[in-house]
Amino acid sequence: MWTTRSLFRTPRRGFFWRTPKPKLPPKPDLYKVLGVDKKATQRQIKMAYFEKAKMHHPDVSKSGDTSEYNFEMINEAYQTLNDPKKRKTYNVTGLFSHEQEQGMSDDSDASDFSDETIKRKPLLQEIHDKFPAYKRMFQYNSNAAESLLNQKFGAVDSIGRGLTLKTDHEPNIVRNVTLDFEELAELMRKEDPNEQFLERELTYKRFVLCHDCGGGLIAKGAYHHLCDSCDGESYRFEETDYGPDFFDCLSCKGTGIIIKDVCKTCEAKGVLTQQEKLRVKIPAGVRDGEYLRIKNRGNFCSDLSYGDFFVKINIYNIPKDYEIQGYNIVTTQKVPVGKAVLGGQEYFNTLYGVVSSHLPPRVEPNRKFELKGYGLPIPYSNGRKGKHIFIIEYVMP
Repeated sequence: MWTTRSLFRTPRRGFFWRTPKPKLPPKPDLYKVLGVDKKATQRQIKMAYFEKAKMHHPDVSKSGDTSEYNFEMINEAYQTLNDPKKRKTYNVTGLFSHEQEQGMSDDSDASDFSDETIKRKPLLQEIHDKFPAYKRMFQYNSNAAESLLNQKFGAVDSIGRGLTLKTDHEPNIVRNVTLDFEELAELMRKEDPNEQFLERELTYKRFVLCHDCGGGLIAKGAYHHLCDSCDGESYRFEETDYGPDFFDCLSCKGTGIIIKDVCKTCEAKGVLTQQEKLRVKIPAGVRDGEYLRIKNRGNFCSDLSYGDFFVKINIYNIPKDYEIQGYNIVTTQKVPVGKAVLGGQEYFNTLYGVVSSHLPPRVEPNRKFELKGYGLPIPYSNGRKGKHIFIIEYVMP
């Protein structure tokens, strides 16, 4: 008799029958189907096809039920290997002709993966043709293809990926310059904005493009040699758990090129160290901790461009009662209580001297009193200046 307990009792392990997963039969080698070598010419493939087709035609063959299968496989082999593009795809991925066509037809609406993008990059064209799965992934973002390749390989050019400079140094260079606030204040007081600059000559070293090889890494008069392992493609295809994927060629390290005669000037680095002198014009209104940028005076990098040169400003001897807010100066102004209540003439100490101004009556403590045009000069603004802001503080008699 079955009870509630017996219904939920775990059966014995021996009572379970586990059906083994069916193993798919291995895909036939299409070259062996036609009986040709992998290096066979198109003419040899065609001749072999005619012989095999005649031999295994269902109306002629005596092999029974397998004749139709053999004839279909011979046709599949011919359709795949007779087309140079499909043959090349089969050699790498193992995809038959109908599988390649099916994949491409499924993704015919992926218009955002523009023809202009894939034609411009041969590697993209090949991956686009071989792996429709990638095409599906790119259909919502036409730049995703190049983004994926750049993440895996870096920039793609017409000969595989070619030789790319792999530099370890930073593109930008930063140098500290220390200035005296009093020296800057003297320049600020000059009336002509063109005279409100301080010049400093800086000496530094930077990486520049090799003048002998031009970044090609090979000696003068020498030539690049395509990698025999990948035929200059710079990558290799492998079957993974997630489908076919591509990786760097181990022989050429993902360049597609083998260098036999390296450039001795840069030792195949593509860059040289060079001493530079740079004359920098520092505006008088510069602030402590600010960076001045000089474009394209930094290091040469792998993206075939120069970084920038930055000058970090460190200012000392700033008055203790000065608080710099942008181009404004903030200080405290002590005012007698009587003058704050009744109002009157008040004298304010500024960066440009003592300034007399009328104080309105009933001025509350911590109120801000502004003098426009008495702050720091704003660089490259045709003489404009910030404000000097005074925080009113009462002084008891």
